[in-house]
Amino acid sequence: MSIKPYFLKRYGGRIVTVVLFHWMKIMYSPHRTIKVSLVLRLFAIFLIACGLWLVGGGIYLVVLGGSWYYLLAGLANLVAGGWMYRGKIQGVWLYLVFFGISLFWAVWETSLDFWAMVPRVAALLGVTCVILLLVPLFRDPQPPMRVRQVSRWGGLALATILVIWLVTMLQPHGLIYNPVPLTLGKISEVTTETGNNWLSYGRTGEGNRYAPFDQITPANVDKLEVIWTARHGDIQKMTNENQNTPTYVKGVLYHCSPTNILTAVNGSSGKILWQYNPQASSPFWNRCRSVAYYDPGTGDACGPRIIMATIDARMLAVRADNGQLCETFGNQGVVDLKQGMGEVQAGFYMATSGAMLAGDKIVLGGWIADNYGEGEPSGVVRAFNAATGELSWAWDLGNPAITTLPPPGETYTRGTPNVWAPMAFDLKLGALYLPLGNATPDYWGGTRRPFDDAYSSSIVALDLATGRELWKYQTVHHDLWDYDIPAQPTLMDLPSANGDIIPG
Repeated sequence: MSIKPYFLKRYGGRIVTVVLFHWMKIMYSPHRTIKVSLVLRLFAIFLIACGLWLVGGGIYLVVLGGSWYYLLAGLANLVAGGWMYRGKIQGVWLYLVFFGISLFWAVWETSLDFWAMVPRVAALLGVTCVILLLVPLFRDPQPPMRVRQVSRWGGLALATILVIWLVTMLQPHGLIYNPVPLTLGKISEVTTETGNNWLSYGRTGEGNRYAPFDQITPANVDKLEVIWTARHGDIQKMTNENQNTPTYVKGVLYHCSPTNILTAVNGSSGKILWQYNPQASSPFWNRCRSVAYYDPGTGDACGPRIIMATIDARMLAVRADNGQLCETFGNQGVVDLKQGMGEVQAGFYMATSGAMLAGDKIVLGGWIADNYGEGEPSGVVRAFNAATGELSWAWDLGNPAITTLPPPGETYTRGTPNVWAPMAFDLKLGALYLPLGNATPDYWGGTRRPFDDAYSSSIVALDLATGRELWKYQTVHHDLWDYDIPAQPTLMDLPSANGDIIPG
């Protein structure tokens, strides 16, 4: 709310001084003994605490040249709470005046826009409801019977309005809808070539999750029945979430649990063929969204393997035939993803969306722990040789000169916008598409570097062969709301109204 009239700028300090003096007089001046309800006093303490918090923040905001509303609101809460603590009904009348002015101002400022009204009015509505219901507890003076009845019914009415308002938050508001005629699309070559397999998080590098199967239709989907169940053995905990989209290749389902227990399951029978438990651990945010399947062809000692990124920042290659580590990959089947990252506290960096196979490369972004501070692990994106695990390239948006491992004694740029959602790729174009999040801390931009603001909440295209940037598009400038790009980009050729194809 923007309250900056001339008289406030000139006399604001005097107003604050007078109100605070009056509050101290209310709280500490001699008074006759009145028995005040414990419930009333506890609520008054809550109101005073809210007032102190609003006054503190309000003063800081005024010093910065911002709105006076929160300072004045805090003073109103302080005085009203002080009166209520002493059992005086004047506190109710003051708060009702404050609520009425705030409601008028909110309506004037938002023109009754639903979501704009919520933060301005919802909490005030709840507090006013409670205050009205507490009116019968006052004894100095005791309100007349009619006032007590009106306040009781008024409180119940506001409570009803608040409940209805909360329920309506579950409904869409302010939709922007542009109806257009649907045009029948064309199945891409990549989708067709994938056959019955599901090779990636979004089925293919295009990320469209489309499978051209005809056995399940809208007419029979309600008749589906469970024919088998397989249990991976991972115990559900508060920090674990099963967000996995299994990879399906040649009749075998490959699933990773929140703590990276990798399970191979016969897709027809549900029989568990093998399991591999890397004994991975992290203090929070345990999840594994996908794994990659890579077939190096004939002559390779390990043959086809499953590539999995773990919650403790490792990348593993597990043989698809027996569930054992592939010794020719990395260091005996393991690549340390903390290389070049500098300090990485437990749980502060992990590739939650998993390893993605793009041609002959494994590409990885990474999730970092949001809002714990500045200088957290880097949001670097890396590509590894899918056969050997050797680092092919690195894209550090804070220092593009670093194209593989940082020089000795240096690290990838810390705290840069990261790629935690799945990526997409196009092998014909040789391009990799990154959905970037925000630089941490996500809700504070005062210390962001120029490249943080330039890349936060952007889609970036990289050359898949070299990792060099092709182009970028930013969806939100100076994002202070932690919007991120939270989903895998989808690649498609758009049909026009006349039947022509607009290449993606």
